[in-house]
Amino acid sequence: MIRILPAARVREQLFRDFGVFRSPFGRLIKPKDSDRSENSSCAFRCFLSESEESQIASVARELLKADAEIVCLQELKGSKGSDAIERLLAVLPEYRLQMMSEFRGTQEIAIISKIDAHTAFAEQFEKAEATPPRGFVHASFDFDGHRLLVYSVHLKSNYGGVQANIPKREEAARQLLKHVALATASHLEEGAKSVSVILAGDFNTSLRADQFSDETTARLFLEAGYDWGFRGIPESKTITWLSDGRYPDAVFDHFFCLSGESVICGRSTTLPTDRKVSDHRPVVMRIGFPKE
Repeated sequence: MIRILPAARVREQLFRDFGVFRSPFGRLIKPKDSDRSENSSCAFRCFLSESEESQIASVARELLKADAEIVCLQELKGSKGSDAIERLLAVLPEYRLQMMSEFRGTQEIAIISKIDAHTAFAEQFEKAEATPPRGFVHASFDFDGHRLLVYSVHLKSNYGGVQANIPKREEAARQLLKHVALATASHLEEGAKSVSVILAGDFNTSLRADQFSDETTARLFLEAGYDWGFRGIPESKTITWLSDGRYPDAVFDHFFCLSGESVICGRSTTLPTDRKVSDHRPVVMRIGFPKE
């Protein structure tokens, strides 16, 4: 299913200081005289069910704290996930649904945002020797001619064993990179000043845990020039999957960012939620665009 949306209507008041980040003391630190506008994105695998009103309210509170312009959601439950997302948006009036998958399962993916998308669609992964489940949701956003391509993903879990599922995640990574190349070329042909890319969501793999040391999923993105949002950040500050007692805490949720000309990606941060909200913590990244 492909749905093309009208040209983006970019909000008049974006954050006007690149480099805004939350200090360990909770203050917002803003560099002066910045020549960049700032946009923020949030990835949140929230296991959202239309029947859990209290959980929907908890997720909404965390998204309000994140205050991201663009939000990538994974694991939406209900009838194709629509009931859950409708209930969530009912308490988040600033956000609009840009696209949601229709994988006909119980784990839908979506992108919601405060700004309108330039284009948006959902696509299933293609059949391969190791066919990945589901697919991805994609939306592009225009910032004064600079395009931001956002992909919300939920790659194959480790259910049944880590090694058995690695080939499906690696194939998903290859297909994502192929799609990004085609989409980037299309936007440049359309006249975009630059094209930046964010891959965000639950990748179900780690760049730090030993059991994933032979997996190339994340390394494929790094080798293609993407920056890892958690690069240089202590592991203790990057935990995104909270232990249920059977397995240790893990870093499964990521931002991989490919910056276009004069565009700068910030570092990822996690929101300190507990398992009552979700077994995954929200991850936030900021990206700075040149002012025109």
